Amino acid sequence: MLSEWLADVRCSSGVRLVVAPNLPEEAICAIGSNAIPTLLKWISYEGSSQSFGQIPPGTRWHKLSTGELAETAPSAFGFLGAAARPAIPQLTRLVRTSSEHWRAERCAAALAAIGPEAIPTLCSLATNGPPWVRYAGAAALERFCRKPEGLQTLPALIKCLEDTNTYYSAAGEAQLSLIVLLETYPAATLPALTNALQSPSPEARRLAIGCLQVETESTNFPPTALPSIRAAMGDSDPQVRSSATNILRQIGEPEAPGANQHLQPTPR
Repeated sequence: MLSEWLADVRCSSGVRLVVAPNLPEEAICAIGSNAIPTLLKWISYEGSSQSFGQIPPGTRWHKLSTGELAETAPSAFGFLGAAARPAIPQLTRLVRTSSEHWRAERCAAALAAIGPEAIPTLCSLATNGPPWVRYAGAAALERFCRKPEGLQTLPALIKCLEDTNTYYSAAGEAQLSLIVLLETYPAATLPALTNALQSPSPEARRLAIGCLQVETESTNFPPTALPSIRAAMGDSDPQVRSSATNILRQIGEPEAPGANQHLQPTPR
């Protein structure tokens, strides 16, 4: 029974030692796409999954609550992987129609767990819709940022930097992923970030230079970024100017003349 295998999945997540740790995964994979309708039903639950208690060690629960089934469903979609592709449209609809963030985040996580086929959908979610939908999409894209297909997320993540909602911070989630992309794929990510320093959005410029400031901890800071950083010392935003100054000092580069001039960035 699918619910019993999900109970074993939940038990095995650091709470109970499973004798055969791959057994739930193998069983769910054996069910295959036939599991999709039931998983979609469970994951569509609207409500928080944060109040569920831990499973006592040595206990095997086979009757999970509705919320617990919803919480564990993304793992099942991950086990199915490409076999769960037919669920992408319905999961997308569930994210977009969620009236609160719990379901949106679970369904976006399930999309990411299915695999790179869901990247275009997640990029669209991250840049369109209510704040909690954008947040859920941006957060789910993090799953790909250490993989080659993560470069597909780069334009959407850069766009997310302009998101101004602070409660559901898609911009903050995007910055975290961009830092990892910069470390893993600097040749592609660096130009995107330096271009973002020309954005008309102060928030985007602050977050972009924040990514570059993290990179100053690397012993191989890319010299091709220096002209953009020196130019940012004349930014109209004081936080951008300060970050640019700190970057140059940290890497031992001379500060540019006229650094205190408050120049407006050139619109793209």
